[in-house]
Amino acid sequence: MPDAPDGYKYRPAGDRAVLGDLGELAVRLGSIVSYDRKGDVIWLWDGSTGVSTWAISGISGDAYCEVGTSFSNVGGYQLELHADGATDPYVQLIKFFSPVEVSKWGLEVSVALISDYLDFIINIGRDDGVLYYQAGIKLDSDADEILYRDLAGDYIKFADLPTLHNTYGQFHNMKLVIDMDTNKYVSFQMNDVDYDVPKVAFRQTSTSDQLLQKVLITLHGRDGETDYCYLDYVIVTTGEP
Repeated sequence: MPDAPDGYKYRPAGDRAVLGDLGELAVRLGSIVSYDRKGDVIWLWDGSTGVSTWAISGISGDAYCEVGTSFSNVGGYQLELHADGATDPYVQLIKFFSPVEVSKWGLEVSVALISDYLDFIINIGRDDGVLYYQAGIKLDSDADEILYRDLAGDYIKFADLPTLHNTYGQFHNMKLVIDMDTNKYVSFQMNDVDYDVPKVAFRQTSTSDQLLQKVLITLHGRDGETDYCYLDYVIVTTGEP
């Protein structure tokens, strides 16, 4: 058998794991949410592929994004989102996926909020050709609230938001899990806290005949300020328990 620690082959089968994908192992060893390495990784962004991996769906005012090397959490790069401008400045990134027939999806994000900001939002969306569904978590720095997106599309507070922004390049790690079968929230974790997100239905609206799934990341800045953050890792998973 392959080289392994002494006694490995004599351990019970339930204690042994089969390594099927070295790439996934690398992701797991560097998982930004170290206490939750569940699910199957289907996409990873670590900065090495640059901005072109993303669709830049929205930029207003003097906002922009670029890859840099100033700070990083695990890899050697970070994506800088700059929400600069006089009125409603924001930057929004989207990654599209072909439909996958699995129930639970996860979205992990590692972000350093260097300046103060208006809000930072992560979303998972699905278009089934009849309806468009979108789950979302908003970190509202102005009101110090963590909010989820409900069936009507409104953001509803479910927890207080601790102060996250600082100039030291401290990364905060978060993971949202949703159920695509029930169209409800499953869990939300940030740093060492497992928040009690309500297990309710998320936004549903009419749509076109497209069939797609996507994740979105949005930074809204304050009017007239130069707000920015750094993304280090973004990991999309399926098959969450």
